[in-house]
Amino acid sequence: MNNKQINLLIEFILLFNLFHYLNQTGERPFICHYENCNKGFITKSNLKAHMCKHTGIKPFICNFENCKKTYTRKCRFKIHLRMHVYRYNEYYIII
Repeated sequence: MNNKQINLLIEFILLFNLFHYLNQTGERPFICHYENCNKGFITKSNLKAHMCKHTGIKPFICNFENCKKTYTRKCRFKIHLRMHVYRYNEYYIII
């Protein structure tokens, strides 16, 4: 392993341990301050996705043949795009 790989592995282990600790303790350091919500989250990205519920913003929009479905999370958007790929038996690179 080179130094970059070792550093990535160490970072992964540290993040895994942090998430495990937060799950075990129930601690949620990222709090939604929207009116009367105060819901807590383990990660900032989960809070950001949650805020889309309050604002109605869905930043990921499907432009495949006039589909226009929208999503708050990139991972769910990617799953949706795969449905189009499998339906039409075409190959697209989904990044």
